[in-house]
Amino acid sequence: MEYSRVPNEKASRKGTPWSTNEVNLLVELRRDRKLPWSEVTKLFSDRYPGRSKGSIQVYWSTKVKRD
Repeated sequence: MEYSRVPNEKASRKGTPWSTNEVNLLVELRRDRKLPWSEVTKLFSDRYPGRSKGSIQVYWSTKVKRD
């Protein structure tokens, strides 16, 4: 059985590797501009839709923050 997507549903990026541009934007928003997570996820999702707030925070905590 084939399911159709809901027209306004955002495409998930789950399992998609993070691009250099995504990482650079995350570092700029969180580390350089010191924005709160609510603002980081809104601005990030405007440019790169499909990453959930949770996935952005987990990526930051496990991959970026340690650097």
